[in-house]
Amino acid sequence: MMMKVALVHTTSQIGHHGCTLVNRRIEALSAAAGLQITRRFPLQFDETAEDWGRYDAILLNGEGSLHHDRRAAKRIAALGGVFERAGRPAYLINTIYEENGPEVAEGVARYRRVYTRDGASQAALARAGIAAIVVPDLSLTWEPGTALAPKGGRLVVGDSVHKHVSAALWGFARAKHAPFFSMMTTPPVIPDFADRNRKHRLRHAWRRATGLVSPKGATRARFWNEFKSFEDYTAFLAKSAALVVTGRFHQLCIGFDMEIPVVAVSSNTRKLESLCADAGIAGRVVPTAAEAAALVEREGLSGLAYTPDEIANLRRFRAGARDRAAAMFRTIAGGG
Repeated sequence: MMMKVALVHTTSQIGHHGCTLVNRRIEALSAAAGLQITRRFPLQFDETAEDWGRYDAILLNGEGSLHHDRRAAKRIAALGGVFERAGRPAYLINTIYEENGPEVAEGVARYRRVYTRDGASQAALARAGIAAIVVPDLSLTWEPGTALAPKGGRLVVGDSVHKHVSAALWGFARAKHAPFFSMMTTPPVIPDFADRNRKHRLRHAWRRATGLVSPKGATRARFWNEFKSFEDYTAFLAKSAALVVTGRFHQLCIGFDMEIPVVAVSSNTRKLESLCADAGIAGRVVPTAAEAAALVEREGLSGLAYTPDEIANLRRFRAGARDRAAAMFRTIAGGG
């Protein structure tokens, strides 16, 4: 008999190809371990209206939210107490942890188990007195297959969570006559909470509409140079990209999956640097878009291709990620 599970923080609601992949992997890996996800929640919802006794366990997908005592970090911490008081085993999975204070740490400690995406987050949790197990980001368990074997020969440039970095990357793409794309797309309708997802769809529609009358630039490009589906996005990468320059964490993950070289610009946490350190990939994360552009100018596409050692490290790392993810879901299914 399959365990009935609630999934909290279904981030695919925001229309982000990386989050779409993560949530697909959560669904697939859960099912393989005998977990049936019967209800999906966003991060912000009325937890008092739910009968938590209907579920055998609760999964909370942390992703990149637990940092710097931000609102989302405090919400995840508070939910740890909610689930504990409800007497339901709750598991914080697929999370980072960086620069949080005692309030957040106290809530995170209430989860039955904590699974963090990288070694640096594990160390930060240890300093807060919380034991955590490293399971790399669940997007790294994806197998693209031979149909998505890279065959492109171009530089392509992606966006960033930071507007100023996106603007600089757009300028670099324009100077190099390279395609510029966004990892964001039209947010999907999520059946489990369609009303709560409406704001994401309306906001995206408004940004696209205002982009039509905006000057050409990163803001306009981010909402028009998008791919409607994850399949369109990855097909483009396979067909076009010999190198991706981006500020997005999940573009780096998908580059690892597809074995497409990536030069990444630092984000709002150390997640890019931590991922590369764990994977044994050095020198591919730089502080600024200007430094990324200089690196590409200096090394060229061929100079930034993965070396045989890097390919070996990536394959070893991703095989370990798949094994660790499978073990994590088996532990949850076993009530551990």
